[in-house]
Amino acid sequence: MEQAEALERFFVASESAAVVPLPSFHGADGFDCGVLLGREAAVGLVHHGREACASAQPVETIEAVRALPVWHN
Repeated sequence: MEQAEALERFFVASESAAVVPLPSFHGADGFDCGVLLGREAAVGLVHHGREACASAQPVETIEAVRALPVWHN
């Protein structure tokens, strides 16, 4: 699997909450489970994401979300 397609390497975070995918409890291939993190952990993930992806663009509008590529397995 290519690194860009390794969805388990990604998380969604804002200053108020974050979701981190976890390996599936139902099989070895999927990442269909996750954990919801509160404000303190979410802020830490936002900072981590900014440092890890310094050239990344923020996704702050519904139009920006719709413009994201959709990957199909």
